[in-house]
Amino acid sequence: MKEVKVLFDLESGIVEQQAFLIDENNVIYLDDFDNSIYLQGVEPTEKEGVYKEDESGFIILGSYDKSIEDQENEVKRIVNVMKDISLYDFIINHLDRSIACDELNINQL
Repeated sequence: MKEVKVLFDLESGIVEQQAFLIDENNVIYLDDFDNSIYLQGVEPTEKEGVYKEDESGFIILGSYDKSIEDQENEVKRIVNVMKDISLYDFIINHLDRSIACDELNINQL
């Protein structure tokens, strides 16, 4: 895992966000604006360590306490939890059941 910049192309212009690359196509970042933890799909740019959002979108994983001093360790902890949790546990205990069935494509898991 390494710290990278992610570029978001918004109507107001390009916005940079510090994030942690967790694999070649995904980052996790902690957004100070609303204290949310995002899993974002990305693709590399021509610049080393700079990525841009891709078409796969994002998932809000939850919220965090702004008092967290070591964001990298927090992201490592989140990734470990994600790797250890079963699909059953996720659906029964953590999934917002208001998501329409066609939005959760279980065949792609």
